Amino acid sequence: MLRIAVFRRFCKEFPSLYGPLTEHNLGLLHVDRLFIGCTGADSANGFYASDMQLFAQIQAMMRIANHIVVVSESRKFSRKSFVHYARPAEAHTLVTDAGLPPQERRTLEDQGVAVLIAGGGE
Repeated sequence: MLRIAVFRRFCKEFPSLYGPLTEHNLGLLHVDRLFIGCTGADSANGFYASDMQLFAQIQAMMRIANHIVVVSESRKFSRKSFVHYARPAEAHTLVTDAGLPPQERRTLEDQGVAVLIAGGGE
């Protein structure tokens, strides 16, 4: 497995590195699919993170990806978090559980987001 170190500053709270060097190095890469989580989601407004310092890194990762997949538990919907990082239409796919309310799903699909229910055979 090839591992690429693209980061600059280590964050003690969780195993991640971030900063201007990270963002620059990410800009040199290309990925087919980005799988990213969120701490809050809203089908009308998009996806949220809890850490302002990671916002630029998230944006850099989204710029280098052909396909953006957001992975989130349904309980995070209708719960906004600190930093808004993407509108629904910026994500291509949402992977979630069967607890996603039907109206949230319709709103996402109306914006072009493919909704996949984990374990649901969809």
